[in-house]
Amino acid sequence: MRSAKKSPFFDENHPLWNGWSKWLPLTKEGIKDAPRDAGAYLLRVRQGQRGRVRALSRLLRRDPNAILDIGQSGGLRVRLLRFLACAADDDVRGHMAGWRYRYLKLHERLPGRLEFCFVTGVDPVKMEARLMTEYLDDFGELPPLNYQFNWS
Repeated sequence: MRSAKKSPFFDENHPLWNGWSKWLPLTKEGIKDAPRDAGAYLLRVRQGQRGRVRALSRLLRRDPNAILDIGQSGGLRVRLLRFLACAADDDVRGHMAGWRYRYLKLHERLPGRLEFCFVTGVDPVKMEARLMTEYLDDFGELPPLNYQFNWS
Protein backbone atom coordinates (compact mmCIF):
# COMPACT_ATOMS: atom_id res chain seq x y z
CA MET A 1 0.00 0.00 0.00
CA ARG A 2 1.09 3.58 -0.62
CA SER A 3 3.49 5.17 1.84
CA ALA A 4 3.20 8.77 3.02
CA LYS A 5 4.90 10.09 -0.14
CA LYS A 6 2.75 12.20 -2.45
CA SER A 7 1.34 10.32 -5.41
CA PRO A 8 1.86 11.79 -8.88
CA PHE A 9 -1.83 11.19 -9.60
CA PHE A 10 -2.70 13.70 -6.85
CA ASP A 11 0.13 16.19 -7.47
CA GLU A 12 0.36 17.90 -10.87
CA ASN A 13 3.78 19.29 -9.88
CA HIS A 14 5.24 15.84 -9.13
CA PRO A 15 8.64 15.37 -10.84
CA LEU A 16 7.24 12.39 -12.75
CA TRP A 17 5.30 14.84 -14.95
CA ASN A 18 8.39 16.78 -16.08
CA GLY A 19 8.47 16.80 -19.88
CA TRP A 20 4.86 15.71 -20.36
CA SER A 21 2.70 17.47 -22.94
CA LYS A 22 -0.46 19.31 -22.05
CA TRP A 23 -3.74 17.43 -22.50
CA LEU A 24 -4.77 17.35 -26.16
CA PRO A 25 -8.03 16.24 -27.80
CA LEU A 26 -7.91 12.61 -28.91
CA THR A 27 -9.06 13.34 -32.44
CA LYS A 28 -7.33 12.93 -35.79
CA GLU A 29 -6.62 16.65 -35.69
CA GLY A 30 -5.32 16.58 -32.10
CA ILE A 31 -3.10 13.58 -32.78
CA LYS A 32 -1.23 15.61 -35.40
CA ASP A 33 0.49 17.27 -32.42
CA ALA A 34 1.78 13.91 -31.19
CA PRO A 35 5.27 12.94 -32.33
CA ARG A 36 6.08 9.81 -34.26
CA ASP A 37 8.70 9.07 -31.58
CA ALA A 38 8.57 6.44 -28.87
CA GLY A 39 6.96 7.47 -25.62
CA ALA A 40 4.36 6.87 -22.94
CA TYR A 41 0.84 8.27 -22.90
CA LEU A 42 -2.30 8.64 -20.81
CA LEU A 43 -5.91 8.77 -22.01
CA ARG A 44 -8.78 10.38 -20.10
CA VAL A 45 -12.28 11.69 -20.67
CA ARG A 46 -13.79 15.13 -20.01
CA GLN A 47 -17.51 14.96 -19.34
CA GLY A 48 -20.44 17.28 -18.94
CA GLN A 49 -21.55 20.49 -20.54
CA ARG A 50 -18.59 22.40 -19.18
CA GLY A 51 -16.10 19.74 -20.16
CA ARG A 52 -14.86 19.08 -16.65
CA VAL A 53 -12.81 16.11 -15.69
CA ARG A 54 -15.07 14.07 -13.43
CA ALA A 55 -13.41 11.69 -11.02
CA LEU A 56 -13.96 7.99 -11.76
CA SER A 57 -14.72 5.52 -8.99
CA ARG A 58 -11.97 2.98 -8.47
CA LEU A 59 -11.54 0.18 -5.93
CA LEU A 60 -9.73 2.17 -3.19
CA ARG A 61 -10.66 5.77 -4.04
CA ARG A 62 -11.80 8.04 -6.84
CA ASP A 63 -9.41 8.92 -9.65
CA PRO A 64 -9.60 12.72 -9.97
CA ASN A 65 -7.94 12.61 -13.41
CA ALA A 66 -10.40 10.11 -14.95
CA ILE A 67 -7.54 8.09 -16.48
CA LEU A 68 -8.87 5.44 -18.86
CA ASP A 69 -5.59 4.01 -20.17
CA ILE A 70 -1.86 4.07 -19.51
CA GLY A 71 0.17 3.09 -22.55
CA GLN A 72 3.45 3.20 -24.38
CA SER A 73 4.56 2.85 -27.97
CA GLY A 74 7.51 2.94 -30.29
CA GLY A 75 5.46 5.39 -32.40
CA LEU A 76 2.99 7.53 -30.48
CA ARG A 77 1.10 9.08 -33.39
CA VAL A 78 0.42 5.74 -35.07
CA ARG A 79 -0.56 4.14 -31.76
CA LEU A 80 -3.06 6.87 -30.91
CA LEU A 81 -4.56 6.73 -34.40
CA ARG A 82 -4.92 2.97 -33.95
CA PHE A 83 -6.84 3.57 -30.72
CA LEU A 84 -9.27 5.86 -32.57
CA ALA A 85 -9.74 3.34 -35.38
CA CYS A 86 -10.45 0.47 -32.97
CA ALA A 87 -12.75 2.62 -30.84
CA ALA A 88 -14.80 3.53 -33.91
CA ASP A 89 -15.11 0.17 -35.69
CA ASP A 90 -15.74 -3.33 -34.31
CA ASP A 91 -13.88 -4.89 -37.24
CA VAL A 92 -10.61 -2.99 -36.68
CA ARG A 93 -7.93 -4.64 -34.55
CA GLY A 94 -4.58 -3.48 -33.25
CA HIS A 95 -5.26 -1.60 -30.01
CA MET A 96 -6.83 -3.53 -27.14
CA ALA A 97 -7.79 -0.37 -25.21
CA GLY A 98 -9.56 0.99 -28.29
CA TRP A 99 -11.41 -2.29 -28.71
CA ARG A 100 -12.39 -2.32 -25.02
CA TYR A 101 -13.57 1.31 -25.25
CA ARG A 102 -15.89 0.32 -28.11
CA TYR A 103 -16.96 -3.05 -26.66
CA LEU A 104 -17.87 -1.53 -23.27
CA LYS A 105 -19.71 1.30 -25.04
CA LEU A 106 -17.79 3.89 -23.07
CA HIS A 107 -18.57 6.47 -25.75
CA GLU A 108 -22.18 6.15 -24.48
CA ARG A 109 -21.54 5.47 -20.79
CA LEU A 110 -18.90 8.18 -20.40
CA PRO A 111 -19.94 10.73 -23.00
CA GLY A 112 -17.48 13.52 -23.39
CA ARG A 113 -14.21 14.44 -25.03
CA LEU A 114 -11.32 11.99 -24.99
CA GLU A 115 -7.92 13.54 -24.33
CA PHE A 116 -4.33 12.35 -24.29
CA CYS A 117 -1.00 13.54 -23.01
CA PHE A 118 2.42 12.06 -23.66
CA VAL A 119 6.10 12.13 -22.87
CA THR A 120 9.05 11.27 -25.10
CA GLY A 121 12.76 11.03 -24.37
CA VAL A 122 12.17 8.33 -21.75
CA ASP A 123 12.19 4.55 -21.84
CA PRO A 124 8.50 4.10 -22.72
CA VAL A 125 8.21 0.59 -21.26
CA LYS A 126 9.71 1.67 -17.93
CA MET A 127 7.57 4.81 -17.80
CA GLU A 128 4.42 2.79 -18.48
CA ALA A 129 5.41 0.32 -15.75
CA ARG A 130 6.06 3.11 -13.25
CA LEU A 131 2.74 4.80 -14.00
CA MET A 132 0.87 1.50 -13.72
CA THR A 133 2.56 0.75 -10.40
CA GLU A 134 1.71 4.19 -9.03
CA TYR A 135 -1.87 3.87 -10.27
CA LEU A 136 -2.31 0.39 -8.82
CA ASP A 137 -0.90 1.55 -5.46
CA ASP A 138 -3.23 4.56 -5.37
CA PHE A 139 -6.46 3.07 -6.67
CA GLY A 140 -6.18 -0.70 -6.10
CA GLU A 141 -6.68 -1.53 -9.76
CA LEU A 142 -5.50 -0.52 -13.21
CA PRO A 143 -7.32 2.05 -15.34
CA PRO A 144 -10.42 0.54 -16.97
CA LEU A 145 -8.93 0.10 -20.45
CA ASN A 146 -5.70 -1.53 -19.28
CA TYR A 147 -6.12 -5.28 -19.28
CA GLN A 148 -2.68 -6.41 -18.12
CA PHE A 149 0.08 -5.12 -15.88
CA ASN A 150 3.47 -4.11 -17.29
CA TRP A 151 5.92 -5.88 -14.99
CA SER A 152 9.00 -4.14 -16.45
